[in-house]
Amino acid sequence: MKPQILLKGLSYKNVDIPNNIDIENIAYDSRKVKNNSCFIAIRGREFDGHNFISEAIDKGANIIVAEQDYLEPVDVPVVIVENSRKALSRLAANFYKNPSSSINAIGVTGTNGKTSVTQIIKQLLDALGGSCGALGTLGFSINQDIINTNFTTPESIELHGMLRLLDDSSTKNVVLEVSSHSLDQDRVSDVDFNIAVFTNLSQDHLDYHETMQKYFESKSKLFKSLNPQSYSVINTDDPYGLRIYDSMSNNKISYGLTGDCDLSASQIEFSFNGSRAKIKILNKSYDIKTNLMGEYNILNILAAIGSILSLGYNAKDIIEQINSIDFSIPGRMEVISKKQDKFILIDYAHTPDAFYTIFSNIKKIDSTFSLISLFGCGGDRDKGKRAEMAKIAEEYCDQVFITSDNPRNEKVESINKDIVKGFSSDCYHVINDRSQAIKNAINSMANKTILLVLGKGREEYQMVGTNKVYHSDIEIIKKCVYAN
Repeated sequence: MKPQILLKGLSYKNVDIPNNIDIENIAYDSRKVKNNSCFIAIRGREFDGHNFISEAIDKGANIIVAEQDYLEPVDVPVVIVENSRKALSRLAANFYKNPSSSINAIGVTGTNGKTSVTQIIKQLLDALGGSCGALGTLGFSINQDIINTNFTTPESIELHGMLRLLDDSSTKNVVLEVSSHSLDQDRVSDVDFNIAVFTNLSQDHLDYHETMQKYFESKSKLFKSLNPQSYSVINTDDPYGLRIYDSMSNNKISYGLTGDCDLSASQIEFSFNGSRAKIKILNKSYDIKTNLMGEYNILNILAAIGSILSLGYNAKDIIEQINSIDFSIPGRMEVISKKQDKFILIDYAHTPDAFYTIFSNIKKIDSTFSLISLFGCGGDRDKGKRAEMAKIAEEYCDQVFITSDNPRNEKVESINKDIVKGFSSDCYHVINDRSQAIKNAINSMANKTILLVLGKGREEYQMVGTNKVYHSDIEIIKKCVYAN
C-alpha cells in the first residue's frame, strides 16, 4: 500500500514521502514491526511508543507516525499528527480498506448487559438468515468459531483486521461490545456504525474516568459520531439513556419497562426455567417466551428487537425466532450445577447495579430459597464500589463469601478489607483463596439454596500482579459437586 492511500483523510504536517515506499504492515507495538511497516507511536498509561521509534526503525519500519518531532536524525519519513491514537484508528481503517463500510455494524455500549444484548442479536440474526459476527468479552466470533481477544473492544488495528475477516467471509452483519475505554481512546472512531445501542449506566471504571459525568461523556461519544442514516436504540428507563435520547434528532428507538417507549414489555413472568412477557412494538402487542431469566433479560431482548428492526426485518419474524431459540449466553446467569433444589450459577456481575439486578430478580422468582453469593473486587480498579457491593449483597443474601478477583498489583487482603467495610452484620466469610472459597460456599449449601459465583463468568484466569494465573470457577464447581 502506498503512503498516500494509508494517510488518506488524516490531518498531518507536510512531510516528503518518497514515491517508492510500499507499506505492508502497520503496528503500534514495536515488537510487531517487520520490514516495510508503518509504526504509530502512541502514548499509553504505562509506555510511550515514542521511546521505541529507534527500535521500530531497526526492525524495518519505513515510515513513522508520531505526535512530536523525533529529535534524533532518522532516515525514514516521520508524519507528525496532533493525536497519534486517533490517527491509529484512521490508519487501521485505511489499511484494511474500511471493512465496516461494507457490513451492517451494531455497537452496544453501557455498564451492564453488553454481552447479553450482543449475543441475543447475533443468535437472532443468524436464525433469520442474516449471518452475524460478534466481538466482545467472550471473544471474536466468525462462522461460529470463537477466538479469544482478552479485550471487550480491541485496539483499532486488531479491530479493523477482524472486520476485514468478516467482510472477506461475506458476513453481512457484526455486533460489537463498545467499552467506555475504547470510546475514550478512539479505538472505534473510524468504525461506520449503522446502529448504536445504549443499555444503562451505573458506577464502574471510575478509577479511569474519575467521575460519572466523564464516564457518561465517553459512552455518549458513540451516539455523537453516528452518521445521519444510522439508528440509536436507547433504554430510556435509564436516566442517562434518556439524556442521550433527548439529544438525538432522528432515527431513534426508545425501549424500556416504564414510560411511553417505542418498545416496551408488560405482564412479565419469570422462573428458573425462563421468562414470559407481552411485548409492545410500536403499539402492536406480541407474546414472547424465552429460556432467559429475569426482567433485565427482557430489557436485553427489547434492545435486540430494536436493533434488528432497524436493519429492516419484520417484527413478526423476530418474535417467532425469539420464541423458538434456546439462547446461550456463556457466563451470564449460567446454571453450572442443579441437584434437586440446589442451584449453582455463575455470572460476570461486578458492579453494584449488576448485583442489585441479579439478586432482586432471583428473589422475585422464589423468595423462599436461601441465597449465597461469592465475589471479590478487581485490584487497581474503582475502589468506591467495593463497600457498596457488600451492602447490596448483605441486603439480599443469607451468606456472603468474600474472596479474590483479579487482584493485580493490590494485596487481596487490602481489597477485601475495603469490601468488608460495607457490611453491618456478620453474614460474611473472608477466604482469600478463590478456589477454597468456592469449595466452602458449596459445602455450606442446604436444601433450597442458590449459590451465585460472581465476577468472572467463564474467564479462565486470575490477574495476580502482571501475571495471568490459570483459574476456572466452572472447573472448581464441577470438581466439588462431583466429589460430593
